[in-house]
Amino acid sequence: MGRTAARATPPVASGPRAGQRRTAKPSLRLRSGDTLALDGKKRDWEALAAKLEGGGGLEYYAYHKPEGVACTTDANDRRSLRRAPALKKLFAGGKRVFPAGRLDVDSCGLVLLTNDGAAADASALQPSSKLDKVYEVELDRRAADDDVAALAAGVEIATPLQRGSKAEKTGKRCPATRRGGGRRWLVVTLAEGRNRQLRRMAEALGYEVTSLRRVAFGPVSLGDLRPGTLRPLRGGRDAVILAE
Repeated sequence: MGRTAARATPPVASGPRAGQRRTAKPSLRLRSGDTLALDGKKRDWEALAAKLEGGGGLEYYAYHKPEGVACTTDANDRRSLRRAPALKKLFAGGKRVFPAGRLDVDSCGLVLLTNDGAAADASALQPSSKLDKVYEVELDRRAADDDVAALAAGVEIATPLQRGSKAEKTGKRCPATRRGGGRRWLVVTLAEGRNRQLRRMAEALGYEVTSLRRVAFGPVSLGDLRPGTLRPLRGGRDAVILAE
């Protein structure tokens, strides 16, 4: 008596929003954040796609983003990471590379780059992760001792509910820690990383941030990495998702 093979159900792809569930056909193009399930089990399609497209598997880098470069991969944006001289090889041949741990266009410093979409979207890298991020901040003038203390205690600011949204939520943000520097130059550690958080905190106290550089993101530090250059991350994926 021959054996009967169980018939597999068609693969199903789902987008990040409700109602985007579709049967996956050969012509369907998946994007970062989509999930693929076969027989009810989630498949790590992004890792496979990276290997097929890049030939070298998954890659992880620390990048010293200069001011003026936007944390976007939009080919139509002249400030895009795609146009940064040191990153052109990463994007060559249509490779998919994602920034993890974004910075404002007018800020500089450490940004993590990877072709591993799952790592880039990891919850450890989201603003609410409570993961320490260290910044060097220059103010437009010397800060009074009381204002430095207020900054360390946590300043009540309004932040957009999501990037690009006009809706705002007012609340006391996680406190910053002053570790050194002069009264004009501060080294600040944040357990969050909300949109323009440090700039908004300084503004609430009557100051303007004239320079902001991120020098560490969890266990990954900028070190002596020059602006506009990158280096491979030791520890690979674990360094990016930080042992989530």
